[in-house]
Amino acid sequence: MDRTILINRLYQAERHVASGDRHIERQRELIFKLKQDGHDTTQARALLTLFEELQALHLNERDRLAAQLDGQAMRPPSSSLYATE
Repeated sequence: MDRTILINRLYQAERHVASGDRHIERQRELIFKLKQDGHDTTQARALLTLFEELQALHLNERDRLAAQLDGQAMRPPSSSLYATE
């Protein structure tokens, strides 16, 4: 895969991770407030579990892309790309 595409996908994965962190934190705050007010938190906790599962996928994708990008950096450039005529 083209290095530029990998970098763009890695940036996108980083944004997903950051967004996921915010969703998880807000959901935890909501659960805390619901519990404080004596409300049922069953559905809110189920949603938190879903957010955490999605976050794990985002983290895995980010790590996979970072490893793939690191692997590309270690390989010598393709001779066909840099060949002179």
